[in-house]
Amino acid sequence: MDQSKRGKFFAIASEIIARKHEHLERAFSNVSTSDLQDQLQTLEDELGILQRLSALKQFEDEEKLQEHTVLNVFKNADGSAGLEVIPFRNSSDAIAKATELETSGSSLNAVYVRASNPKQLRSAYRNYFNDPIDFVKIIQEEAKVEMSA
Repeated sequence: MDQSKRGKFFAIASEIIARKHEHLERAFSNVSTSDLQDQLQTLEDELGILQRLSALKQFEDEEKLQEHTVLNVFKNADGSAGLEVIPFRNSSDAIAKATELETSGSSLNAVYVRASNPKQLRSAYRNYFNDPIDFVKIIQEEAKVEMSA
């Protein structure tokens, strides 16, 4: 995923939220809100950021979390995003799997995470597991952005 496009997505999202909730125009003062909404939709269509974040909501299968875990966001047959949690006994196997998924094209996003206490993994990555749905909802409502299929 293009780093600069992802950064632009979050910068535009932040600007729209600031305009709607704080009545502030900062980073894109010469661009109308409707133009920002259009740009954000174009970036979402290309990058699928909201779709990926929505797949991480409500992860409840905590016993799957291990010291070495790969979080794999993938596209379901219906176009929605899903989350697969793949535990490993060692880091080399986990890193190899994350790399394989990323290069195969079967994954929207695969990331290796490590936690000495697997139960703390959910806490350490709570923004991935708990908060993304709130962000997705705000962007969909305030920026009028639809998730890509």
